[in-house]
Amino acid sequence: MFDLKVKLNGVQMFKKLVIVSVVIVALMQISFAQKAASPAVKKLATQLSVNTVDLFPIQIFENTLRTKNKEAAIEIEASINGKLTEQLEQSNLTEEKKSEIKLKIPDFAKSLSQKTLGIMERDFNVKSWATKSLEKQYSMQFTLVELRRLNTFFKTKNGKAFIKAFNEKVSDGINGKESEIGADGEELFMKFATAVKMPTFEKFTDKLITNVMDDITASIDNWGKKMLLNIQKETDGNLKNEIETFILESVK
Repeated sequence: MFDLKVKLNGVQMFKKLVIVSVVIVALMQISFAQKAASPAVKKLATQLSVNTVDLFPIQIFENTLRTKNKEAAIEIEASINGKLTEQLEQSNLTEEKKSEIKLKIPDFAKSLSQKTLGIMERDFNVKSWATKSLEKQYSMQFTLVELRRLNTFFKTKNGKAFIKAFNEKVSDGINGKESEIGADGEELFMKFATAVKMPTFEKFTDKLITNVMDDITASIDNWGKKMLLNIQKETDGNLKNEIETFILESVK
C-alpha cells in the first residue's frame, strides 16, 4: 500500500510549485507539440483540463509575478526620475527653467513606468498556460478509459473536494507551511485512488503534476524572454521618442 502522507506531503511534489512562484526569466524553451490523439481522447482531455485547472493556485502564481513586475516598474520610475533630474541639473538652463521642468518629471516618469508595466504584463496568463499543458498531458499520458474515469470522478462532489484540498495543500507548500492532511484528506485521496484505479491515481499525482509544473515553468521562461525583447524594442523606439519629445517640449 502506498503512503498517502508521503504522496501529499513530499517535498519533491511541491518543489516545482515553489520554483514557479519566483522564476521569471531563465534560459530554456519548450515545445507544446502534441502527439496525435483521437477525437474522443482530445475531447475528454479538453474537458478535464478546464475542470481541473484549479488544482493549481493560479492566483498565487500570477500575484507573485505581478508583484515583481510592479516592483520593477517602481524601480524604472525612480531611475527615469533620477536620470532626467541629473541631466537637468547638468544643463545650462536657468534655475527658473530647471525648477519648472523638475515639477513635470515625476508625472512623466510614472507615465513611462506604467507603459513599461503594460509591456511586462503583455501575453501573461498562467491559467491559459496551465490549461493548455493539462490538455496536452492528459492526451499524452492517459488512455481513453483512464480519461473517462478521471472525467467522471472530477464531476462528483468528491472530485471537486479533491481539487480544493489539493489546491490548498499546494498553496501551503508555496507559503512554506507543512500541514498534515489529516484523516479526511487521506480518505479523500483513497476515494480518488479507488475511483480511477491505483495506476491512474499514481500517474496523475506524480507524472502529470510534475510535467504540468515543468510546462508552466517553461511558459514563464518564454514569456520572460519575450517580455525583455519587447521592452528593449520599445526602449529603442517609442519610449526613447517619448523621452526625447519630453525634453524638447520642456526646454521651449
